[in-house]
Amino acid sequence: SPVTLCQQPGVWVRQHCILMSLVGMHCMILRDRLLLFNDDSSGATDARDRIVRRLQRVAQDTVLSSVPFEFVCIETMLISAIVELETDTEDLVPQVESCLDGISNAHRSKLNILEGLRAVKTDIYELRSKVAAVQGVLLQALDDEDVLINMYLTDQSKGIHRDSKDFAECAMIFESYAQEVTQLLRRVDRIKVKMEAMEGTLTFTLDMMRNKLLKSELIVSAVGSAVGFGGMVAGIFGMNLPSTLNAVYRTDLSNDWFIFWTVLIVGTSVAFMVVLAIIWKRAGVFNSV
Repeated sequence: SPVTLCQQPGVWVRQHCILMSLVGMHCMILRDRLLLFNDDSSGATDARDRIVRRLQRVAQDTVLSSVPFEFVCIETMLISAIVELETDTEDLVPQVESCLDGISNAHRSKLNILEGLRAVKTDIYELRSKVAAVQGVLLQALDDEDVLINMYLTDQSKGIHRDSKDFAECAMIFESYAQEVTQLLRRVDRIKVKMEAMEGTLTFTLDMMRNKLLKSELIVSAVGSAVGFGGMVAGIFGMNLPSTLNAVYRTDLSNDWFIFWTVLIVGTSVAFMVVLAIIWKRAGVFNSV
């Protein structure tokens, strides 16, 4: 059976039965009974209870009891699927509001808010995928006239053959709930757009903070390099190298000045190149090449 194998929503019409799979609920609809195939999860149990309660109310209603049983079951499955999707949507709204409040709260960590926001964003994408899949099933059923005609199981059992265009009741059911699913999909899309805008704002804020930290680190590195350069000069002058600077205290004027100035110039050049390389690296010059 496609219902037991396919995990995606779908509606299949077979001889004397209709197979439906919507939001984790699987069923087989006959002209006088409904067979549910669900697991023992809480969501499936709640959906089963909703379906049973609605069928009991329909059986007690004299107006609805005149409606073919298969259409009552189809409408019940669609209502249960929409309720399940709306419940999931309502559960996400407080999480979105919590993230929105966290952005305006200066005492909360922006990084933690961003991580929570991305987790909620993942749930929203999953929910949107479910809603879009149900919408696709309903629209596909509306586009297939053979499927709509073959859903009249009660008429088939009575030997009544409908015209190729006589499926207004069935089409009305699918069209009505397709509009509800479309509205729900638009609501989920609005939440998704809102979450993406919040994520962009947080990312921009974190980038600004990171740029400030990089700028502060660059200033500290430059100050440290300047202090280190002064220490290097002091170290060079403290070395035991002869130079012309102390020639006034000497009686012999030799070429010892060459050694001193060579060490000074080479050391200064190397230190300048190292400091310049550090500054370029912090600025990302090497990464852009």
